[in-house]
Amino acid sequence: MRTVVLYHSYYGASRSYAQALAKKLGLEVYDISHCPDLTDCGAVVYIGGLYAGRVAGWRQVRHKIPAEARLYLAAVGLSGGQDAALFQRVKEGWSKHLSASQKERATFFSLPGVLEFSRLHARHKAMMRVFYWLMARSGKATQTLMASKTGRVDLRDKKALLPVITQMKKDGVLPQEKAPLDGDKRE
Repeated sequence: MRTVVLYHSYYGASRSYAQALAKKLGLEVYDISHCPDLTDCGAVVYIGGLYAGRVAGWRQVRHKIPAEARLYLAAVGLSGGQDAALFQRVKEGWSKHLSASQKERATFFSLPGVLEFSRLHARHKAMMRVFYWLMARSGKATQTLMASKTGRVDLRDKKALLPVITQMKKDGVLPQEKAPLDGDKRE
């Protein structure tokens, strides 16, 4: 059974996770702009950044994935899954873009990401300004979020991929003898 890792990355965090996972497990890895034919895939890992509650790139690639493929869908963002309500909304939004067959075969994950306001595209800066304002106004602004307004916040951790690997092993997609990832944050 062929298993591939696909990703969409504006700023590099999703790419770094996808490449680390593929390297560790000996899998093919592709940016969605260079997505190969996937008709023979039995499993697909998709890793994309979280923007305004949506996972970037998924709608562009979803139609290329076979209906019977097992899906491992990971959203990369600052909350890293710590905000259960947000992650639930992300899963619900993602599910709207899955067929009934894909919903039965999908497992969702959240990975901690990176935010450096100064590197954002103008559109993303505008979205983040509104988000900062809303979170501060609601009293829900975290120290990490507010720190990203003036500096770089890098929460990436390869160990965050362990639940993905564990689920893939449980589903029989990977050999059981694959070792866990080390704790290095960056490639």
